[in-house]
Amino acid sequence: MEVKDGKKEQKEQVENWLKKDLNIEKTVIETRKLAERVMLVKMGTFEDKLDVWKQKRRLRGTSIYLDDDMTRREIDIQKKIRYEASKMKGERKRVKIGFLKV
Repeated sequence: MEVKDGKKEQKEQVENWLKKDLNIEKTVIETRKLAERVMLVKMGTFEDKLDVWKQKRRLRGTSIYLDDDMTRREIDIQKKIRYEASKMKGERKRVKIGFLKV
């Protein structure tokens, strides 16, 4: 998905994408482009966010990923957890990664 630059265009693009690909109509309060391929989207309510998360499985096989907004510390911890998990997988252990835990 090519992300447009204007705030209004980004908001409309996300709302259209939610409607088209996830079959849900939700209110997007704010969008902010953080990097070339990263966007922060603020939903109207927590229930709206949960509805989007429930439909997340429809994104398998696409180049679109959903993730929670995390602090710098949480990002660093998750990075270390992924590193440890990859080492464990190298030792042929079965690994499941959760939030702030392996």
